[in-house]
Amino acid sequence: MKTLFLDILKHRPYSEEGQFLQNKIITRRYPKNQVLFYQWEDAQWIYMPVDGLVVLNRYEDNGDLLYHGLVLPDTFFPLTNVFGQEQYEYEAMTLTEVETWQMKKEDFILFLERFPQYYPQLCQDLVKINSRLEERLHFL
Repeated sequence: MKTLFLDILKHRPYSEEGQFLQNKIITRRYPKNQVLFYQWEDAQWIYMPVDGLVVLNRYEDNGDLLYHGLVLPDTFFPLTNVFGQEQYEYEAMTLTEVETWQMKKEDFILFLERFPQYYPQLCQDLVKINSRLEERLHFL
C-alpha cells in the first residue's frame, strides 16, 4: 500500500485521494526498543515503517514466546485489524530507530470506502502477507 500511497501523494497530490492521505497520514520517529503497541491492546492504528525494522512478538498466556517476526520497511501492519479484530494479536517493538507512517484504523477503512478502486491492491498485499505467514508456519 505504501507504493500506492506514494504514487498518489507524488503524482496526484491535489486529487481527492491525495488530499485525503495528506490529512490522515502521520509521520513519527521512534527510538530503538520502543513498544508501538502491546498484545491485546485496543487496535487503533495501522503502521508502516518508512525506514528501520519492527519486531513482532506474540506470547502465550503463560508468557512463552509463540511467534516472532520482522516487519520490513514499506509494509503496512497489522492489516488484520482493519477487518474486525478489535485488539492487537501481538506486540510490536522497534528493533532499530524507526520512522513510521501511521493512520487511524477508521481512516484506513474510510479511504477504502471512498476509493474502492484500491481494493485490488489491498487484496494483493493481504495475499503476500498470508504467503509469508504460511512459509513461517512450514518452517516451524
